[in-house]
Amino acid sequence: MMSSLKIKQQVQSLLRSKSVDDLAKVLKFTAENITLLSISKKYEVYKIPKKDGSFRMIEDPYAPLKALQKRLNEVLQCYYATIRPSPVYGFCISTSPDKPLNIKTNAQRHVGNPWMINIDLKDFFHHISEKRVQNIFSTNFKHWDKNLVKTMAAIATYKHRLPMGAPTSPVLSNLACINLDHELQNFTKNSGITFTRFADDFTFSAHHELNKNDIDIIFSALHHYGFLENQKKVVIYPPDDIKIVTGLVVGNDDVSLPKDYIPQLLIEIDRLKNILSVEKRYQTGMSNKKLQLFKQEIEGKINFATTILGNQHVDIQHIEQAYIDATAPEDDYLSMNWLEMPYSL
Repeated sequence: MMSSLKIKQQVQSLLRSKSVDDLAKVLKFTAENITLLSISKKYEVYKIPKKDGSFRMIEDPYAPLKALQKRLNEVLQCYYATIRPSPVYGFCISTSPDKPLNIKTNAQRHVGNPWMINIDLKDFFHHISEKRVQNIFSTNFKHWDKNLVKTMAAIATYKHRLPMGAPTSPVLSNLACINLDHELQNFTKNSGITFTRFADDFTFSAHHELNKNDIDIIFSALHHYGFLENQKKVVIYPPDDIKIVTGLVVGNDDVSLPKDYIPQLLIEIDRLKNILSVEKRYQTGMSNKKLQLFKQEIEGKINFATTILGNQHVDIQHIEQAYIDATAPEDDYLSMNWLEMPYSL
């Protein structure tokens, strides 16, 4: 968590900046380098599989551009922290150790509410255009000159919209949703509905049934601000259904992991162990990037479970040790019987 003083300093530096030269000093880059990176934007584009069998496209900026985007993200996060609507829990920093903003605290807002609807947006980042990013900068940082606005919008976009993989895309998506969040916040507050948003995951819950008029108003607001719902991921939960919010089961008293989460995670860790064992012994040629992505995916799931259960939970201790064992260097390279090969990778 960043101190309130540090946040204030970063915000004032952003607000005082007028030109690329000014902001370059804040970001600790040269103005020439920033201008060059805004013109020559290099990305590596690849796809990773999703649970439903489809693929997620990742647009990964090359190291120099990513380094600049990371620094820009840091200062934009500080600014967003000062204007964040209270229903927002994702892709943002907390200004208080007593009020963490994460998947767990997002889901906990809906504990005990028998009626619920989840809405997931379609191509969330890609619906935020470069022109819209320019408008975000010019609206929030009124002293920025036109060249600075265009340059930073170019730094943060790819193919004239937010890329899926740039460090700046999450905070800019939050800034793009400011007016939408406020509109939904006002509507739900006056309607006795609890509303939270975690990235592109919108959740609405209440002690009473959300009627057609409520749902129509919500969809109308989304469309008005240029977003489209993913029809396959709009889920309405009646009182007797098990309710899932950002991957967590929301009960009457608290939130928890789905029952199959830990067992499935252990299966994936065992699969990783088998893959690494085969690769070390036989050097099949599996790309290092694929291995790293698989490791990152598992580490992300472990971190997710740790956020919910805590470091000392017996299940966390178990899966952490399983991951350490799976990724530990293998010293024994004795011959392996071909019947021992894990063909079910």
